[in-house]
Amino acid sequence: MTARWVAPLLGDPRVASAGDALSRGRIAELSGLTGPARLLLPLLVTQAPLLVVTAHERAVEEMADDLRTLAAEMGRSGSVLAFPAPGPAPLRGLPRHPEASLRRAAALHAAARGRLAAMVASPAGLLRPALVRRLLETRVVALRAGDEMTPEILLEALDEGGYRREDPVTAAGEVARRGGILDVFPPDRDAPVRVEFYGDTVYALRSFDPETQRTTGEVEGLELQPLSDLFAPRSVAAELARILPERFAGHRGVAPLLERLERGLATEEDLDALAAADPVGGSQNRVTVRHEVARVE
Repeated sequence: MTARWVAPLLGDPRVASAGDALSRGRIAELSGLTGPARLLLPLLVTQAPLLVVTAHERAVEEMADDLRTLAAEMGRSGSVLAFPAPGPAPLRGLPRHPEASLRRAAALHAAARGRLAAMVASPAGLLRPALVRRLLETRVVALRAGDEMTPEILLEALDEGGYRREDPVTAAGEVARRGGILDVFPPDRDAPVRVEFYGDTVYALRSFDPETQRTTGEVEGLELQPLSDLFAPRSVAAELARILPERFAGHRGVAPLLERLERGLATEEDLDALAAADPVGGSQNRVTVRHEVARVE
């Protein structure tokens, strides 16, 4: 439900003019509000998903919080998510931040499924590579009782999506298999889920207490997404194995990298230095909002 104070703004002719410009594929330049209120303008002029770009990475989280509040006041459906930079630049040799990688994957998945009202990012986040939508979605697994699935296929998908094998499962991002039972702790749930198989069929999904291992309830459906926006599915690893020796013939780092790819041990840092993709390539109908154009750090 839209807040009462919004109605007069929606009737402003300047808002209508900006909306008309966007519908015609033109740039709409808006001004007049200050502070967080500036984020209200794009919500007023379009219902399309927003990509809000701010100059500084340090402003991404606060801006996402402000935009989330305003979107709720507008009655806008969909999530407002930050798309953080994954960490230091790849050539510095430092690892990505796991939490940032997870949040990037969650934002991309929400965009691909049409669940996103807005994404907030900086150039530092947008210029870092992520898997294209079709590859990222290969490791999103939806499960319901009665689905055809084997524990081997599910475990392989979770391995490639960044889940860690730990038995027992006690923390988000962990997975364990014991015969026809697979325990997994999705990062978007408060408790792990036990997937029980009967042959090649999912027999039951049940949440459980990680401390007592006792069942706490039935789970109607489960959607498992990767823990990172950058990993190496088999198709990518096979293509890299073909391309890298040709493109970097004689380079001493190629052979160790090919070995890691073959063994499934390639790191995010390896891929960060190689991959190239449009992080928001799956959102063709988005409206890009450039906020506070200034020097980019």
